[in-house]
Amino acid sequence: MEQQRDSLASAAVNTALTNLYQILNWEQQYNDILSAIADILTDAINQLRGTEQACFALVIQNVCAASSTPSGNSCTSTTDVTLSIATSTAFSDAAIAKRHIAEDAEKLKQAASTSLSNLNTINTLIIEVQSGDSSVRNSAISKLNAIINAQPPVITNQNTVAQAQQELEEAHASYFGDDAGNDGFVTKTIQKWEGDALNTGGTLIKHAVAWDGTIDPGTGWCNVAKEDTLNQWIQKWTQ
Repeated sequence: MEQQRDSLASAAVNTALTNLYQILNWEQQYNDILSAIADILTDAINQLRGTEQACFALVIQNVCAASSTPSGNSCTSTTDVTLSIATSTAFSDAAIAKRHIAEDAEKLKQAASTSLSNLNTINTLIIEVQSGDSSVRNSAISKLNAIINAQPPVITNQNTVAQAQQELEEAHASYFGDDAGNDGFVTKTIQKWEGDALNTGGTLIKHAVAWDGTIDPGTGWCNVAKEDTLNQWIQKWTQ
C-alpha cells in the first residue's frame, strides 16, 4: 500500500515537473522576446538622438565662418554676425513623442515585470514539487493546477509566444524597415530631417528641400546643402 502511494506521488511529481518545465520554457521565450522588442525601442531612440547630435554639429560647421572657431556656445557666422549656438533634443523628442515610443516602452516594462515574476514563481514551484516534505510538495502541485486551470489564462503558452514573436517582427519592420526594402520610422524620420523628398516619378532625391521651420516634422532642418536652411539657423541663433 505504501509502495503504491509512493508510486502515485512520484507520478504526480513527474507530471508536475513536465508541465512546469514546459511553462518555464514558454515563459523564458516570451521574456527573451520582450527584451528584444525593448532593444528595438532603445536602438530607435539612440539612432534618432545620435543623428540629431550629428546634424547639429553639421549645422554649426556650416553656419560658423571657417576662420571662426566656436568658443563655448558662440561663433562668428558666415554672414559676419555673432551666433549664440543652442542645440537641443527638440527634434528627436518630437519624433519619439509622435511615435509614442515612451508609452510603448512603459507597457513593455510592465509586461516584462510580470513575466519576471512568473519566472520566479515557476522556478519556486519546481523546487517545491521536489520537496521531501509531502505537504510542501502537495501545496506546490495544487498551486500549479490552479495556474494551469485559471480562467482567463494567467500563464504564458505557445500561442502567447507566437503572438509575441509576430509583434517582434512587426516592431523591427516598423522601426527599421523590412526585407522587402520598405523603410522604417527611423530611416524615414532621418530622411525627412535631411530634406530628402520623392520626385514626381517616385524617386527619392537627397537633400531636395530646405528646412520648413518646424520642429515636428522638422523637414529639412539638417539639410545644410540648402542656403535657406543655413540662413534660418543663423537667424535663429542671432535672436
